[in-house]
Order: sequence, then C-alpha cells, then structure tokens
Amino acid sequence: MRATKLVRFMLLILGALLLCIGFGSANASVAKAGPIYTDESQVEIPYVTINFTYDDGSTTKIIDTVYEQGSVYANSWHYVNDYLPKGYKFDFNNKADYPVQYQQSGKVLVWTSMGNSKVNIPILPIDANNASVTIRYLNALTHEPIHDPVQVTGTVGNRYDVSDKQITINDYKLDESGDSWPANIIGTFTKEPQTVTFYYLPKAGNITINYMDKALNKEISDPVVLSDHYVRDPYDITNEEKTIPNYKLVEKPAALKGEFKLDPQTFTFYYAQKAQDVTVQYLDENDQSIAKPQTISGYVGDAYDATTDQYQLTISGYTLDTNRLPKNGTGKFSRDAQTVTYFYKKQSTPVKPEEPGTPGTPTTPLIPAKPSIPTTPLVPSTPIIKPNLPNYAATKGTVVYSLKKIGLYRSANFSKQARSAWYVKKPRVHRPMFVVTGYTRSASGTLRYKVRDVNHLTTHRYKTGYVTASWRYVRPVYYAKKHAKITVINPRGVNAYRKENLTKKTRHYRQGTVLTVKRLVKHNLTTRFVLSNGRFVTANRKLVTMGSQKPVRYVQTKRPINRYKTVNLTKKNKLFSKNTKIKVIGFDFSRPHSTTQKGALRYRVAGGYITGNTAYVKKIAN
Repeated sequence: MRATKLVRFMLLILGALLLCIGFGSANASVAKAGPIYTDESQVEIPYVTINFTYDDGSTTKIIDTVYEQGSVYANSWHYVNDYLPKGYKFDFNNKADYPVQYQQSGKVLVWTSMGNSKVNIPILPIDANNASVTIRYLNALTHEPIHDPVQVTGTVGNRYDVSDKQITINDYKLDESGDSWPANIIGTFTKEPQTVTFYYLPKAGNITINYMDKALNKEISDPVVLSDHYVRDPYDITNEEKTIPNYKLVEKPAALKGEFKLDPQTFTFYYAQKAQDVTVQYLDENDQSIAKPQTISGYVGDAYDATTDQYQLTISGYTLDTNRLPKNGTGKFSRDAQTVTYFYKKQSTPVKPEEPGTPGTPTTPLIPAKPSIPTTPLVPSTPIIKPNLPNYAATKGTVVYSLKKIGLYRSANFSKQARSAWYVKKPRVHRPMFVVTGYTRSASGTLRYKVRDVNHLTTHRYKTGYVTASWRYVRPVYYAKKHAKITVINPRGVNAYRKENLTKKTRHYRQGTVLTVKRLVKHNLTTRFVLSNGRFVTANRKLVTMGSQKPVRYVQTKRPINRYKTVNLTKKNKLFSKNTKIKVIGFDFSRPHSTTQKGALRYRVAGGYITGNTAYVKKIAN
C-alpha cells in the first residue's frame, strides 16, 4: 500500500516536471509545429489564419497566408516557423504584439483563442539587412567622378539621411542649386540599391580687368585679378571702375555682370587722357588781342565746338571778319595744344561835313557833363542764382542722405549727358551721404543741392555736383527732434561719450540696444541725443532709429544652408542642416559700399554670416 502511494506520488512529480519543461518556460524548444495544451478549457476551432507581412517602406504587403487546420485548439500556443515563406525571415526589430511570442531560440509561437483566430507576423527578405545607398561625387560639368564613392547600408524599410556625407574636395565646391541638389538625400532603405549624387563645381579661371588708354591701347593702371572663385559663381565688375588722374572712362566692358567660367576671362575699361586745352583768341586786323581769350577743356578724342555764341563773341566797336573764320572751329581734343582764332575789323563811323554859312557870334562851348555812376551793377554773363529756399531745405554745410535712387550731375539741368554717377536705393544703414555746399535752380526753376560725396569707401568718393533737393528723395542725416526711445541699428554699434563733441568714450552699445533719451542737443551742424544717464550718443539716422525696435533673436533653416566668414557670403566655414535653430547676433547687408547694388540681408551668427532670405530661413520666437 505504501509502495503504491509512493509510485503514484512519483508519477505526479514526474508529470509536473514534464509540464514545466514543455510549456512553463517561454524559452522551451519544440521540435515541430503542433498544439501544446495548457488549459483544460481547450475547444477545437476550424482554423487559424496567419498572415506573413512585409513593409518595404512605402506599403505593407501580405507575402503569404497560412490556414492551420485540424489539430488546432483555442487557448493553446502553436509554433509557426515551418510556415515561414521561402527567402524570408522573421523581423525581430518589428515584432508583432500579443498573441505572438518570440523565443530566444528563434522560434515564434501564436496563441490561439476563440476570440482571436487571425494574426499578422512581420517578416523580411533574407537579404533585407544588406540594403544600401551609394553616395557619388561628380564634376557638375562633365559628370565624371572626382572622389571615391561612399556606401551606407541598413535594413529595408528603415530611414536613412546622408546629409552629413557632403565632403570638402580640393579645387571644388558643392553645387547647392535647386537643379543639382539631390532630392533623395533623405529616404528609406529599399530592397533595390539606391544612389545619391552630389555635384561639385570646379574652380574657375581668373577674371582679369585691364585699364587701357583707348587712343594708345596702352595700360594706364595695374590690372585687377579676381581669383579663388568657382564655375557659375556670379561676378559683378561694375564697382571695379577706377578713378585715374587725368583720365576719364569712355568705354566699359559689355558684360559687367555674369558668371565665372572654367576658362580665364579678360575685361577692359577704356579711358581717354585729359587733352591739352583749346584756346580761343580774338585779334584785330593788326593781330592785336581785343578780348580776353577763352579756354575749352576736354579729353583726347572728345569733340569740341568753338563756333557757338559762347565763343564767337560780339565785341563792341568791332565786326567779326567772316572772310577769315577759323577752319578748326570744330574738332577733337588732342595731346597737342590747339588755338582757334577769330579776327575782327574795327568799325568806322563816317563824319558828316558841316555846311558853310554866315559866321555868327561864337557860342560858349558846352562843358561835357561828368558821367554818372550807374546805380545798377552790371549783370555778368552767367547770372548768380540765389534761390528762395523752402522750409525743408537742408542748411548749407549739413549732411543729407538719399532715400531712393538718385543721380549726381555736373549741372543743375539734369540729363544723361550731364550725369556723372548713379546711387541706387540702399538699406538705411548704408545710404549714401552728401555734404550740402550750396544751392541752385534748374532752367525750369527746380531746386538743386550742390553737394560733395562723403562716402569714403565708394568709387565716387569726393565727387562734386548737383543732386535733387526733393524731400521724397533726399533728407537730413541727423534727427531734428527728440524721441523718448531710440534703437541702435548700426551693425558695428554706437559709443556713448561724456562730451557733446563725442570725446571721452564711456561705453559701447551693441546693435539692437534700446536707449532712453532725455533731450536732443545741437553740436555745430549735427545733433546728439542725451541719454537718461547724461551721456551723449550720435543722432545720425544711419546709426540709430527712433522707437523701440525688437531684433530678430533666432531663425530656423528651411533647407540646408552654409555659414560664411564674410557678409558677402564668401569663405564658407560650416553647413547647417534643415530645421536647425540658429541664434542671431545681429544683421547687416551685402555690398555695403556699392553704389550700383542694393545689398541683401544677412544675419550675423557665431562664427560668421548666413543668408536672411526668407526662402531659406524663417524667424522664430525665443
């Protein structure tokens, strides 16, 4: 009896052990597919639907469906390894949730129940881990390789980003234009190999700018060479025009703007030398001078005309000898002095003879009256115009700047022939400035300022002439009224001083600083703002603006952009990827000293400058 009880007890222990080995551990191994009973409530069901699915990165496909029939019971684990489609494997990085269980041994089980008889199990091609993207580096002109390709591998369906595979190649720069930029720089690994191509522009040939005397075809100034550029880089040689003593520019290159090319390019500015003067003299029949000679100045090759009324003078007591008119009354200036001579005949007044008559008593001769001094002074041939000035007119000696595009002219009557320089509309911080040295009016009565260019870093510096006095185009540089708040806008900031004449500096205020103003004071022909702390700062509108202006503090990139060392975006030193948040230190504009280019907005950031173009960056909150 005791032996029988002992046997029964041992059998119970053995059965429990077998049950634990067969199912109790999730890591247990079963040799073949089939049910494992775990519940007394097992009930046979018709079949279990098993879908093996594959996600190729764009769509999820069912590769195969298995219907397990027969000995399948609800509430049991069932191995499915034997049903895996040929050429595929389980996707252990994308596991299905319950009722699928994955064992460390690689076995996969499905739990069946009355309420769940369909399961989806993700799978991958056996070679899914060998998905690849090849990055090529090609010459943008010839499409020839210029660097060994780089390969990135991954798993089908996973995301890749090869933005960081842009490399620096000597004598080349990455072509970031829209047509050349790879559209698939970010994507998804696929079963088929993919290629991402970066195109690079080769270093361009230099541009040489020559300065030649047109008549002699002789170099009159050292050439300028533009180097260290790349093919398709834009060039603008408008500002390469030189001011050469005793010469004037007579011909510019046809292509002042264009692109650098692979081959070197040469452009030439032609000049005419200042000619010897043409002297117009006035002689009588005895070759004696009867009027002050006049001088006509110009440049070699230019035409002169001494036959106008300005030079064919009407001389009291003389008549122009039309039989001896000069043959060189018109001509061209040359390197040799020329003389144009007008001859005059003295006028003779015939004396009427007195008829004889009866002599009478001689009369007392009349004593000639003493000539009177004219009360009205003689009017000179060129009248001096003293216009009545409107209230808005700038005081003589003050500084004005242009709000819009204006011209500088050699006379008050504006014309294309009289224009000596153009000044395009510039951002406020770089507007061109002029000192008003006088006033005049055109033939139609329009007021003009006589000015001197005081833009010390432009090609037109120190030029003199006439500009419009219209309030819509030209205004005083210095504020005339006090404002409670001002904001520093100069990219280099402004200084505060103890003295009204801006001496004894106390501190520096950066661009974007808002200052509180107590009053405005005049200093000579300029003005100063007196701050709440008693210090003086300039009231120059190019350096400060009225009110409290909120600066841009952060921008976010809309696409990959570069950072550059200079405000003209040269000397690239960093690449920012898309959606990068960048802190802004200040702002400036390109081509600050150009009189022909407006200039584009740049943001100053740590380490250099980036574009301010809204197609590439957007302002964001702190």
